Amino acid sequence: MKNTIVIDATKNCICDLVSTVDNGENRFFIEIRADTSLNPRLEIESEQIQITGSPFVCEIGPAYYVGTGSLQFRIVDNTHTGDYFQITKIAKVDGNLFLSQKSNFNYELIQVIAGNKTGVPIATAVSLGVVKGGANVGIKSDGTMWTEEHATESITNLELDEICK
Repeated sequence: MKNTIVIDATKNCICDLVSTVDNGENRFFIEIRADTSLNPRLEIESEQIQITGSPFVCEIGPAYYVGTGSLQFRIVDNTHTGDYFQITKIAKVDGNLFLSQKSNFNYELIQVIAGNKTGVPIATAVSLGVVKGGANVGIKSDGTMWTEEHATESITNLELDEICK
């Protein structure tokens, strides 16, 4: 997926947009709108990148977001030092990357693993996707779920996992 964070440095580094496009790529971009007369720079880890236009687009390579901990970056210029943005790193790239915004300055990369012939992601605890029916659960032609007509007062996670195989 192509993931982009759009930051408006002219408005106290407010995140204007988080965009995720499923285009078959795993790429991550920061797009910055800034007043170039103020000598703006993107500080990412220990590197400083001069912002030469507005909008300015910078691709963030896997070396920055694969590993442990958080990727930190901020925008600074001659008159303002912005707060740090943080993105939780992933251990390895294994599937589509999805950028999730937790707050204005905190984000998380989530892996969406495609596991079916259509390429549509399988639902997980943190991402939308497809689910399939089983012996006791199914999907009607109108898209609603059905279950067998016997009541279950309680069910364990192991029992639920077995049903959902």
